[in-house]
Amino acid sequence: MALATGGSGAVAEGVPSTITAESCTTCHGPGGIGSGAIPRLAGEPAADLSAALTGFRDGTRESTIMSRLTGPLTDEDIAGIADYFSSLGAPAQ
Repeated sequence: MALATGGSGAVAEGVPSTITAESCTTCHGPGGIGSGAIPRLAGEPAADLSAALTGFRDGTRESTIMSRLTGPLTDEDIAGIADYFSSLGAPAQ
């Protein structure tokens, strides 16, 4: 998935400008590498990321912060975010 540059930072193509890769990396680390209790996003299967985001949005998976952030996302938004982070590949160990 390509990145587009907007006024609010880099965003995954097709993802609304309010949902930026930078927003996710605020907690999930640069490039979505994760740290400690915050899970890695980079290189995870898109289907797993989509399922997690959908669960937070729909309330079947609990997280106050993630539920608030995912609440306004459409299925297309979730797919775009999941595809973007999946495409980054897992960081070298």
